[in-house]
Amino acid sequence: MKKRSFKHIGIIAAVGAILVAGTVFVAFGGAKKIIHIGEDTRVEIDLENGTTTETPIGGTGATEAGDPVLSAGATETEGQVSGAEGAETGASTGDVAVPEGGAAGDPAASTLRIVGVVLEAGEDSILLDRQFPEGGHEDTILHIDPERTLILDSVSGFPTEAGQIKKGDSLYVYVGPAMTMSLPPQMTAVLILTGTPQDAAAPQYVQAAGSLEADGQGGWILKGTDGAEIFVPADCPIEPYLTRQIVRLSDITAGRTCLVWTGMDGTAEKIVLFNE
Repeated sequence: MKKRSFKHIGIIAAVGAILVAGTVFVAFGGAKKIIHIGEDTRVEIDLENGTTTETPIGGTGATEAGDPVLSAGATETEGQVSGAEGAETGASTGDVAVPEGGAAGDPAASTLRIVGVVLEAGEDSILLDRQFPEGGHEDTILHIDPERTLILDSVSGFPTEAGQIKKGDSLYVYVGPAMTMSLPPQMTAVLILTGTPQDAAAPQYVQAAGSLEADGQGGWILKGTDGAEIFVPADCPIEPYLTRQIVRLSDITAGRTCLVWTGMDGTAEKIVLFNE
């Protein structure tokens, strides 16, 4: 049984970084491995022992094969990450690699929403039992950058402190697009939403793909860069994040980020617009 403690978590690989899907070659501790992350599985090929270990993402179990097969595009340059679509280099032990052109907390960076329950909480990191929509779970370490990570109350949208997060809390977290290939994986949180009522949904963190588009019935459509489309009534309340300036729905333009609370039908009920 694995121990869920920061003190006892063994990091078996921490050179290079993997995006959500991709293939990398790594060398560490004298061992050479090919690691491939697919949509549903993580495959590790040990070039020294000639074994292949396949683990379902979000689950357990492994199979072994005798002959290692190099994934397409992978090379054998020791210590260098290559061959992955969009893979980035430069991660060090315990660090999250951030793709060039977007840093964690930067609205221009793409994000992924994950959901889970806190197993351990600290001021600068959280051990999260991540829950997958399709079933299964996986321990994940979330790093908190005090200069960039936003921690907000899910109901009010106001800031709260990392120290308020405790074991057993359910979190909705938006993370940067990269993670380390350690076990458990590590990611940097862009936005953490706490205090979501059990009978309510957390607000959505949306980066606008463009200005609102008229829906032909007096309302608007907010399109996110992630493909989301949210109906926004003409009278939907909108307020700025921690300022007293006056903002309007027309201030939602390409690249602006906001929190959107929606009803059961997916219609926006309130919007908080972040500063440019």
